[in-house]
Amino acid sequence: MRVGDRLTVQFSGVDPHGAATARVGIVRLAVPFGVPGEEAVVQVTRGGRRAEARIVALLRKSAAITPPRCPHFGVCGGCQWQHVGLDLQRRLKTRLVKDYLKEHADVRRDLVAETVGAAGWAYRNTIRVTFGVAGGRVAAGFHAAGAARLLDVQACPVQHATNEAILRAAREAVIALGLPVYDRARGTGLVRGALGLVSFASGEALVVLSTTAPLPDPTGLVHALIDRAPGLVGILSTVQPRPGGDLLGGGLRLLWGRDHVIDEPAGFRVRVRPTTDMPANPEGMDVLLRAVLGAASLTRAETAVDLTAGTPLVALALAGEAEGVTGITPGRRAAADAWDAARWNGAANAVFTTRPPADVLLALAARRRPDVAVVTAAGPGLPEDVVAAVAAAGVPRVVYVGRTLATCARDLTGWRRAGYQVAGVQPVDLLPQTSHVHVVVALRRESRG
Repeated sequence: MRVGDRLTVQFSGVDPHGAATARVGIVRLAVPFGVPGEEAVVQVTRGGRRAEARIVALLRKSAAITPPRCPHFGVCGGCQWQHVGLDLQRRLKTRLVKDYLKEHADVRRDLVAETVGAAGWAYRNTIRVTFGVAGGRVAAGFHAAGAARLLDVQACPVQHATNEAILRAAREAVIALGLPVYDRARGTGLVRGALGLVSFASGEALVVLSTTAPLPDPTGLVHALIDRAPGLVGILSTVQPRPGGDLLGGGLRLLWGRDHVIDEPAGFRVRVRPTTDMPANPEGMDVLLRAVLGAASLTRAETAVDLTAGTPLVALALAGEAEGVTGITPGRRAAADAWDAARWNGAANAVFTTRPPADVLLALAARRRPDVAVVTAAGPGLPEDVVAAVAAAGVPRVVYVGRTLATCARDLTGWRRAGYQVAGVQPVDLLPQTSHVHVVVALRRESRG
C-alpha cells in the first residue's frame, strides 16, 4: 500500500487514537473521522503495515453523525469524536476495550462491561493553553493535530465556561503588558502558556502563567488578570526554561491570593491544586468511584489500602464501605490535603502516609493484611516492585485503575504473572468527545489450594 493510492473501504472498528479502521488484506488501515459501518473512498497518507488514510468521499454515512460544536474540530488535536453522538461514542469505547485487551492482554471479551460516563460537554475543570504567534498576532490555544501550528482558540465546548474566560483573559493580559511569547524554533521569548483551574462547586478559579524566566513585573500581571478573569482566588507563576510541551516548571510561585480551590467531586469536599493528580472531570468522579467500589466489593469488616492516592477521593469513598482505609500520598502537601479532606468529610477511619507502598504493605501485613488494594497507573505504568509487594503481602483483591489501554494491557500481564486474574473490567468515559477511556479492573488472587 503506497502513499497516494485510492481505494474503497468499509470501516469495521476503531483504534485507540480514535481513527476508524478497515481491513485491506493483512493491513489494518486507520482513517481519522470515520465511523464503523460507513463506506468511503480513502486516499493513503502513510504506507506499510501501519497504514493511514484520509477520507476523500463518503459513500455510506452513519446515522449517528452529529454536527460538531467546536469550530476547530477536525484541525485541533484535542477531540476526535465530536461528530459522533455520545451513546455511540460509549459503544465504540466498549468495543475498543474488549478488542484491545483481548488482543494485548488475553482478557475475555465477556468480562468487559458497557462503558459508563457523565456529561458530554463543559466537563473539564482544567485548561492548558500554549502561547505563540499566528498570523502576526499573539495567539493562545492548542496545537493542530500532528502539527506544530498553533490554533488561536476563543472557546472550547468541553471546558467549563470559566476556563474559557481564563483563556481569553490570559491572552488579553499578555498582549496588554507587551510580554514576548516563546518561540520554540528559536528558543526565545518569555511566555510559554497558561493553566486555568476552576471549582465546579464554588466557581473559584486559579490562573498559572508559565514563563521561561521570572516575570519582570508580577504585580502588573496580577492587576491585568484580576480585571479580566471571573472567580479568581489565586494567581501563580511557574518558570519552565526547558524546551518541550510541559508547562509546569520545578515549582509554583504564588503571586496573589491562594494556591488552591475547594471543590466537591462525588460529594466529597477536597482541596484541588494545579498539581493535583485528578482526572479533569470532577462530575465524572462519581461514576469512577462507583466503579472502584463495585470492583472492591468491600464489607464493613474489611480494610483497604490506596497505594497511589494522588487525591484522597478513592480513600474517602472506600472509607464509607470498609472498617479502615490507608492512603499513600505522593508527598507531604498531598498528605496534609488528604488529612484535611478526611476531617471535612467525617472519614475518621481513613489515614494517610507518604511512606513507600512496599513498606506500608509490609507493615500492614504484619498487623492485619489488607483485603483490597487500589492502584492507579500513571505514565508508563506500575513499577514491578509495587505489584510484587501486593502479591508478597497476600492481598486477595486488587482494583486497578488504568488511564490508557496500552499501559493497562502491559500491567495486566504483570498482575497475571504475580498470580492475579481479571474478574471484571468497567470502562469509564471521563473524556467524552475523545477516544480516551479509563478502565477499572477487578483482580482476584488465584487460589493456591
